[in-house]
Order: sequence, then structure tokens, then C-alpha cells
Amino acid sequence: MRTLLMLLAILAVPGATQAQEAGAIRGGWVAEVEGHTHVYLLIVRGAVVTGTHCVECADPRNLGFIVGRVDSAGPHFTIRHDYGAGKVSVEDVRGVLKDHELVLTPGRGSAHPQIVTLHRPVPPPPAPARPAGARPAAAYVAPGPAQPLGADQVLGLWLFGTGPGKQYFIIRRVGTQLLGLVCGPCDTPQSMAPLDGFVINGTDLRFNIVHEDTGGADVHGPFSNVAHATLARNELHLKVIPSYAPADSTPIEMTLLGPVLWRP
Repeated sequence: MRTLLMLLAILAVPGATQAQEAGAIRGGWVAEVEGHTHVYLLIVRGAVVTGTHCVECADPRNLGFIVGRVDSAGPHFTIRHDYGAGKVSVEDVRGVLKDHELVLTPGRGSAHPQIVTLHRPVPPPPAPARPAGARPAAAYVAPGPAQPLGADQVLGLWLFGTGPGKQYFIIRRVGTQLLGLVCGPCDTPQSMAPLDGFVINGTDLRFNIVHEDTGGADVHGPFSNVAHATLARNELHLKVIPSYAPADSTPIEMTLLGPVLWRP
């Protein structure tokens, strides 16, 4: 019996180690490289790692996409940057956790053979409470009927709000799928989230706003804000419900203006 218990304990260690590794790796990381802030957002699902990397993240041209795996040694992934006109760069990196920092070492033949040390960002101050008796937002009125959608109609940069807290929704084509990022401000992972799971069906667009360690993930664990959207005359209207909430919950509504296109 004792031998059996020891064997079960040994077999349980890899899974437990992987879960601990995933919890330590997921979420936002930053690094200062030659005067520029690099932001990494890592999504960990089982042994699969995805996410985004960017510098001056409000510019869609600077957004790269991560795909790889995590094992007992740490994450191993590629970063793909698509500059348009067929110009694509793919960087291969291996990560190792050291003293609460994530050290990324480039693979052989990398065009940028520089070791980068990432750290967690400083948490932002708490948001001010909504004033008592504040007037509720008016109901949304669409400027016209919902338009049939295709991928080309949603690609680009969409904007929500004004001023320093303006939200930038970036949607790009990566191979045969759509991926993206929302940020605002766009200089810290504390106010960023990757976009994935895009599905277009007639006039309806669905995608996920992924939160690994922000937006309530400290309470609910990693989750997605599930967005359903329609487009009418350059207004992309979103109804968003967290994945942990009941499907009949009252959604958060947002109206994005765009798309603002960019030169490749």
C-alpha cells in the first residue's frame, strides 16, 4: 500500500508542476529594451501558450502574436510579426523563470539574438467609484441596419472613448484566422487584453477578450469577456458578458468607431 501511494505521488508531480508553472507564467510582462517598453501578454491553456507582443502598442503595425508550449523547463514559443506585403518575421524564444522574472533567450539563427528579462508591471491605482445618483447611459440607437460581415470589414483599428483612457481595439489577419489586442492606455499590460476566438455569421461577430491576470482574474481565475457585435455605418456595437457569468446576464455595451486602416 505504501509503495502504491508513493507511486501515485510521483505520477502526480508533473501535472502539479505544470499547473504551478502556468500560474506563474500567465498574464502580463514588461521589459525595457533600448529605451522602448516591450509588453508581453501570455495566455496559458493546459500546455499551450498563446498571446501577444508589442512595442508602442497603440500602433497595429507593432503587434506580434505568440504561439508555443510550456513544460517543466518553462515556455517555448515563437513570435510572429506580419509587416504586410508578404514580409513576415518569426522569432523563436525559450523562457525561464528566475526570481519572479521571466528571462527570454532567443533560439539559434534569431535575427535579434538578445536576452530579454521581463518583470511584472506595477499595479495601477484603483479606479474611482461611480458617483452616487449618476445618470445611467442612454440606450444605444444604431445609425442603420446591421450590415453583413466579412473579415475584411472588421480588420484594422477601432476606437472607443476619448482622451488618455481611449480604448484601441486592433484586429489583424494571421494566416487564416483573426487575432488582436485591446489596450488603453497602451503602455502597460494592466490595461491590455488579447482578442481571439473570432467567428463571423451573417451580420453577427463574436470574439473573446481574454483576461489572464487582470479584470477580475484574481477573483474568478483566467476568463474571457465574450463579445457579440454588429456593424452599422462604421459603428461596431458590442454586447459583452464575462464567461463566468450566466448567459442571461445584463451585458456591458460599447460602441467602437472605425476601422482606421494603416499602411503595411
